[in-house]
Amino acid sequence: MVLWLLISTVLAATPPRGAWTAAAHFDAMADQVRADVESYVSDVGFLKRPFARWALVHATAPCARIEIRDQADALAIACDDHKVAVAPPDGSTVSFTGDDGRTMDLVHAIDGQGAVVQTFANKNGTRTNRFTS
Repeated sequence: MVLWLLISTVLAATPPRGAWTAAAHFDAMADQVRADVESYVSDVGFLKRPFARWALVHATAPCARIEIRDQADALAIACDDHKVAVAPPDGSTVSFTGDDGRTMDLVHAIDGQGAVVQTFANKNGTRTNRFTS
């Protein structure tokens, strides 16, 4: 009994690794993000609205394909054809420059349930992704 508990605890805390492709729920998730963006930009002035929409769509788009790999002492997480985000999995902050040239803080951590938690943050906001297997 104790051995089974130990094995199941270790297996439950193992972070996901590998590549995944979004399933049927991806379209519904992407539609919800687009609707949320439209709701937000409806309060933005007419001249700034297209720029705000473009920035939010690109910053919040869900990934159709995700790949998580070990790389030396770091986790490398790829989202579609975007730049690979590499950071140590210990919760420490590293500087990351995105596809658009903007610099942000990047944190990779493993939570208590074994999920990989990825956080991007800059002066404009924060995006947190949580990956489970």
